[in-house]
Parts: sequence; C-alpha cells; structure tokens
Amino acid sequence: MGSVGSGVSLMTSEQSCPSPTPHSPVPDWPNAPSFGRRETLIRALRRLRELTPGPTNIVETGTARNGDWSGCSGDGWSTVAFGWYASETGGRAWTVDIEPGAIETCRRITAAYASSLEYVVSDSVAFLRGWGDGDDPVPIHLLYLDSLDYFDHAASEAHCLAEAQAALPWMAATCLALFDDTNAAPEGYSGKGKLAVPYLLSEGFRVEYAETGQVLLSRGAGES
Repeated sequence: MGSVGSGVSLMTSEQSCPSPTPHSPVPDWPNAPSFGRRETLIRALRRLRELTPGPTNIVETGTARNGDWSGCSGDGWSTVAFGWYASETGGRAWTVDIEPGAIETCRRITAAYASSLEYVVSDSVAFLRGWGDGDDPVPIHLLYLDSLDYFDHAASEAHCLAEAQAALPWMAATCLALFDDTNAAPEGYSGKGKLAVPYLLSEGFRVEYAETGQVLLSRGAGES
C-alpha cells in the first residue's frame, strides 16, 4: 500500500469479505478474513487486545488499493484486518490515503466492515496533525504507517517520520505503532521507518518485534 500509484482492479462480488459477526468478548481469531502479512498483523492485533481489551481506535495511513487477490499478498489488505477487528470489538478504524481512487477501491474490499471504518481522502500528515481539532479527540491505540511507496527512499522515510511526529500527541498512554516495509538493520532500521522508528524509541516506545518487513513498537506496555 502507499499514497502514490494509480491503476487498480476492483473486486468481484465473489471476492468480497464475509459479513462481520456480532461484537464478542474475544475476537473470532480462527475465522478472521483473508489478508496478507497475516502472522504479524494478527500478532499486533492480539497484542492490542492484551493491552486494551475493549473498543479501540486504529489509524492506518496508506489504504488497501489493489482489489484483486494479488493485493492480498502484495498490498496486504491490512484495512480488512483492521475493519474486521474493529467490528469484532466495537471499535473504530480510520484509513487515510491521498488518492480518491484508492479509497474507493478500499471501500469495495472492506464493504462488510464499512460500519466500523472511516474512509478519509487526505494527505496523511495533515490528517494526523488535525486529529485534535475536534472538541473531544479520541486517543489512537494502534497507529499503522504504510503510506508513500518506497520508490524515493529519502522522501518516504521523511514522510513516515512526519506522520509519527504528527500522531504522537494523540496516541493513547498505552498504545502500539506498527510500521510496514521496515526492517531491523545492523545500524538501526531500514525502509519506510528508518527515521520514524528511532524517533518513537526516543519518545519512550520499545520494540515488540521486528520481522518479515514489519516493526511493532509499544508504549506503556509490559513484556509481551
């Protein structure tokens, strides 16, 4: 996923997600819908459940933009994962992308969970900076950063850092930040989160895991 890119192919009705189940005390993990990066996304959501068992607020930058099945493993369809989890727990998920066409594709992919999702066409940094403009802004429990595809490395890294900086004031005392297309490197981190991961670590976050191209950070959490 990312905030650049154009052509998409839309899902057929046969490819649509299953209908969500009523809210339950524990998400129905074995029957979670199909999405990519399943091991790390489920692990992050299970950790979110441990830290905040009730309804949570999830913000994703860079939406699911590929509507055919190749997008499940390519884009990862993380919006499906977050919409499903929000529907299971009575929470809310926001997905933000600067491309209107990407948001429209995401609406089709995640139609079964639309009642638990907010679809936002916006620059992600501007959106996050404006999170507190309302009278009573809700805290962000899980921040997922996956915008601006990693073609121009410096621009993508700087954008991810700006997102983290903009979101930090609005993040819950106990919260998670998940970075896609980011890896642990001999001297720090590489990928989209090269600058943003060290920034959040300097702000009191710690590493939960760094594997298969994703890094999960937590604040206010005990040992996983």
